[in-house]
Amino acid sequence: MAKFLFCSLDAALIGDIAWQVAKEGHSVRYYSH
Repeated sequence: MAKFLFCSLDAALIGDIAWQVAKEGHSVRYYSH
């Protein structure tokens, strides 16, 4: 399992990407400003 951290100003876009990665079984955290 890989760990991913996403940072973005666009919460909608980064949420989509983070959700796809999480569905694959990886650990995901993201921060949007």
